[in-house]
Amino acid sequence: MSPEFRTTVKIQNLACYAVSNLSLLMAFPATGYQGREFLWVTRIIADNVTCSLPNRTEFGAANSVIPLHPEELEHTDRVNCTNAGCQVVACQLQRLERSSEVTIHLLRAVRNEFFRKAKFKTVKIISSITLNVQEEDNLFLLPKAAHQRQVVLEIIQSKLVPLSLWILIGSILGGLLLLTVVILFLWKVGFFIHKKPGEDEKEE
Repeated sequence: MSPEFRTTVKIQNLACYAVSNLSLLMAFPATGYQGREFLWVTRIIADNVTCSLPNRTEFGAANSVIPLHPEELEHTDRVNCTNAGCQVVACQLQRLERSSEVTIHLLRAVRNEFFRKAKFKTVKIISSITLNVQEEDNLFLLPKAAHQRQVVLEIIQSKLVPLSLWILIGSILGGLLLLTVVILFLWKVGFFIHKKPGEDEKEE
């Protein structure tokens, strides 16, 4: 079973009037070599927002990027829509009142099989989010740079460190030797000597 995590996108209207006809376009790197999935948006949770997810067939046919092979992750520190197939999520917001906000939660699943075949220490998966505003419907426009955001997901590969048999044997022998020294010390100070009944009376 693939582990899931949540990506949250929040849109706030800080202006003094309402805005309408907003569209949100989100591109998430999703597939590698031969269409092998490594991340996938499985579910969208949002109120007052209409979002659409491309199905797998349309996604595979529409994308012309040649995604990277798992072995290439060893020499690549970033994965985005230029070297991976991206899953595009489109959302429509009809109207956003002033001083209000809309939150979109996207559940994404990690395909561990893809990363198990790759040799890498860490890799950053970069998704892009673009907010589009219809010019004729709004009096105020944000700067172009304010329309785009990036979401960076860093994946760190954990590796099992093989434990040498000699290290294990040495640790056991070291522990036994330490235990022997402690027992000899306790014997020297008379910890294990027990007096027989009546010896205390004879000494008196």
